[in-house]
Formats: sequence, C-alpha cells, structure tokens
Amino acid sequence: MTTRLVPQQTDFDCGVAALATALRKPYDEILAALGTQARQIGVTANETVLYLWSIGHKPTYMMTKEAVQACDPYADQRVNISHEDITQLLCTTKQRAILTVRTPSGCLHAVYFDGNGVLCPKRGVMGQGYFKEYTVLEVVLLHD
Repeated sequence: MTTRLVPQQTDFDCGVAALATALRKPYDEILAALGTQARQIGVTANETVLYLWSIGHKPTYMMTKEAVQACDPYADQRVNISHEDITQLLCTTKQRAILTVRTPSGCLHAVYFDGNGVLCPKRGVMGQGYFKEYTVLEVVLLHD
C-alpha cells in the first residue's frame, strides 16, 4: 500500500504532518486533536505518544544517545542505542515509526518511516538515504 504524504503547512508543524501521514488521517483532524498551537510551536515526541495512547495505540518511545549527549556527559555509558542502531532496526524490521531528527543545520524535524523509506513532510519521499543526512534523536515505534 502506498503511503499518502501529508505535507507540513508551517515551519513548525512537521510533527503534526508526520503523525497525520502515519495514521492516514487529515492534517486538520490531527491539528484539532493536538491543539492549534502545534501549528506555531510544533509537537514533541512525548505529545505524540500521549495522543497515540489516547486513541488506543500502544507506541514504544526510544531516545538515542545522540539526543542525550548535550545534557549528560555520561550518555555514552547510559544510553546504548544509537542513530545507527535505530536505522538498522527500522530498515531490517520494516517497523513503522515517527522520528525526531536533527538536520545538518542543527534544527529538529519530524519525519515518518513507513517501513520502506522516510517520508519528510517538508521535502517529500526521501527513501532510506535520508538516514545518511540526518541524525535520529527520538523514535516513536508504531505497532499495528
């Protein structure tokens, strides 16, 4: 089944668009559920997990050591899962996921992995090559 990409509408609503794409729901429905402020300030992975739980899904949340390193000098010792581990896991298992990534310019961005490749709400379908450009920081695994 081909995944229909829901494009983001502002510079900050990539998480709304990624979630709408993952759930195959209209952008406006997800925005209404998360609150219209998400259009201006975005939505976090934690907010995404809470919303998914509220509608009956049971997602798994993971944070990579790359996400923790900025605030914890012992991150390499505490967090064993890395960007490389996550990308290998996703590409091997074809597990659907919403990802928080760091762009080459240092911005945070949300994308959707449909089991075959990355769908970016800003740039379109990126395939698995996307993982070479961006660093995965957080993962919300979607269980069907």
